[in-house]
Amino acid sequence: MKVSINLVTWNGKKYLPHCLDSIAKQTFRDFSLFILDNGSTDGTVEYLKNSLLPVGNCRLEFNEENVGFAAGHNQALRATESDYVLMLNQDIILEQNFLEEIIKFLDSHSEVAAVTGKLLHWDFPNNQKTDLIDSVGIKIFKNHRGVELGAGEMDDQKWNEAKEVFGVSGAAPVYRRRALNEIAINGEFFDEDFFSYKEDVDLVYRLRLAGFKAWFLSSARAYHDRSARSIGAGDLAAARQRKKKSAFVNYHSYKNHLFFLFKDVPAELWWRWGYRIKWYEFKKFIYLLFLEPRTLKGLGEFFKKLPKMWRKRRWIVAHRKVDMAEIKKWFS
Repeated sequence: MKVSINLVTWNGKKYLPHCLDSIAKQTFRDFSLFILDNGSTDGTVEYLKNSLLPVGNCRLEFNEENVGFAAGHNQALRATESDYVLMLNQDIILEQNFLEEIIKFLDSHSEVAAVTGKLLHWDFPNNQKTDLIDSVGIKIFKNHRGVELGAGEMDDQKWNEAKEVFGVSGAAPVYRRRALNEIAINGEFFDEDFFSYKEDVDLVYRLRLAGFKAWFLSSARAYHDRSARSIGAGDLAAARQRKKKSAFVNYHSYKNHLFFLFKDVPAELWWRWGYRIKWYEFKKFIYLLFLEPRTLKGLGEFFKKLPKMWRKRRWIVAHRKVDMAEIKKWFS
């Protein structure tokens, strides 16, 4: 198969009729569908077992408990074989030509490892597709806060051309499997210590350090009902977004960002912009101390796993293939 669509579900029964229907309507047909349920308790398992699935080449697996987004997608990657992989969130619906446009682009650009389409907001309660940008990629600032590129903006001519981006969102990325194999650490494509959230930022950073490119393709459209989104560069924007997220999301986002900083950021960038990174993290710590103290439990997890993260950092440094000029040009 040319493409494996890997769909990891967790308590997403309400989304599945829409998501699976959009898969069934794809104009590109050389794909298999692998669905892994991550310990759902909302009837998702029963729905999948009793439904007529949208394609003939479909496999189901069921985990007894939620092993996390990272481990779930790693499990799906190991269970499939294909040139390309679409890692699909359950709260996504694809336009009919989504796969066709992206695979055509990847086939003609061998240096590109990851592609995102134009992700727009899906107003799920009203089942309405909107013109509000959800993500056209990942943008990272000098303080190494990562945000969804374009999030919150209206879709206009600015986003009507394909262009290279630093990285792609984890909601509906298509990856070249050869690139994922090259940057896997001890067999892990996504870092399973992250469990959920920010694992896509970690992955795209490692791909960049290994010399791979990522692109946004405006002609491939999809719609996303996102529950956790980062918009804007300022501290107030970050604080407002944290208040909208659950304690679970904030905890994992915080510890995983610390993992990411320690693992991935090259020494040259710490030397150049370390003061920006430290100042941002200090302000975040003060905010958490007074307004979100439960999230600081993530510090304990971070220090507990420092030796493991150090070993991963050494692997990343040893396999880096680009100079700092190539990396620094992406930071605004």
